[in-house]
Amino acid sequence: MKIIDKKILEQIKSLISGFSIALGARFIGMILGFIVTVYIVREFGAAIFGNYTIFVSTAIVLATLCRRGWDILLLKLSANENISDNYLNTTISVTIFECLKTLVILSSIYLFFFILTLSNLSINFVLPQNSLKVLLAAPLLIITAITIELMRGINKLIISEFLKTILPALSILIILSISGFFKPDVDIINIYLLSLFASASIAIFFLFKDSKPSIKLIKNKEHVNLKKHNERASFERIVITNLASSYFAILVLGAFGAPEEVGFFALALRIIALFNIPLIAADVKLAPLMAKNSKDLRVVRPILKFSMLSLGSIVFISFIITFFALEYMPVIFGSEFIESSPLILIMFTGLFFQAIFLPYGNFLRMGGFAKINERVSIFSMIVSSLFGIFLIFNYAALGAAITFCLSHIIAGIGNFYFYKNLPIHKSLSL
Repeated sequence: MKIIDKKILEQIKSLISGFSIALGARFIGMILGFIVTVYIVREFGAAIFGNYTIFVSTAIVLATLCRRGWDILLLKLSANENISDNYLNTTISVTIFECLKTLVILSSIYLFFFILTLSNLSINFVLPQNSLKVLLAAPLLIITAITIELMRGINKLIISEFLKTILPALSILIILSISGFFKPDVDIINIYLLSLFASASIAIFFLFKDSKPSIKLIKNKEHVNLKKHNERASFERIVITNLASSYFAILVLGAFGAPEEVGFFALALRIIALFNIPLIAADVKLAPLMAKNSKDLRVVRPILKFSMLSLGSIVFISFIITFFALEYMPVIFGSEFIESSPLILIMFTGLFFQAIFLPYGNFLRMGGFAKINERVSIFSMIVSSLFGIFLIFNYAALGAAITFCLSHIIAGIGNFYFYKNLPIHKSLSL
């Protein structure tokens, strides 16, 4: 028992240590990102900020679809200390190959929609004036994301957080400064693309510094084993359904709503994203920790409870602070963005459910129960999307905020319910 208690304590210390590193990096990135957001909304207004958000969201969606869960598999396998260097390098090589192969296919489909928008269809979903730039952004996002997951898996959290959090916002600010120090006539989407080039270049450096991916390795017999990995297909479907849930509201609102409404909701999303930082910081260490200890439920249980209570408390305190700070929104962002205040308060409900149930979804995904997490994700996506169509068409930004809440509430409760009913609990005394 003492050995187990010691192991639990070591893992919790590891979780806190990783959380602290990630949170510190996220906090710096939050400040830099906040400066970028304030600049864009004040200089360009709600409509352009809405269009910028749709562009970024579209690029992220395309890049995430291309990864198809390969990056999650890479994270899980690289967290295994017993994996051979050759197998890890093969996994990285195959991940890059599969992602780029999918990018070619999806780009062809995307270009089809681009041609349709040139035919003056009454839909602004893909932003015709910037559609081709999305295809430039996607591969840069893909290679950066693969490097980030590898760094997480091999426990180089400072590098992974620098690439994910600090570098994107920092590069935007630097490029803005070089281009004329915050001149209002700059094209913010071009600035964003340049920042992606900078981030991807540094990511490639770290990728080849810590691994040796090669085209030759793709032909290994292990390539077949990786493609048939029993959880990779589930990871793929989890990624796609979570992606649909995350971006459904903003993209539907962007397609059929007024640009100003998109801007109001986009700002609310950015504010919520600031308070989502502790959750993401915890996930940075929690995911590989679950992958390493998934077979030892006596160790996992205390970690899950500790994470749930800690993250729930952080979000609740954040809500109280935000409630009293909202009166200063017009001063910071401009008077028109007062419309975002009620959206932020509504979306905090979804954030709270995400916080308390995040650890359990993590365990299902990394602990060998990806199929269950997949079903929960699909159910959550279908239900929230059906309600979301009605809500967004009738209540615009307000409906999008409620849809955001629904997806997190349904997914959170579902993951917790199935975790509590896993057969493995029966082998342990309660």
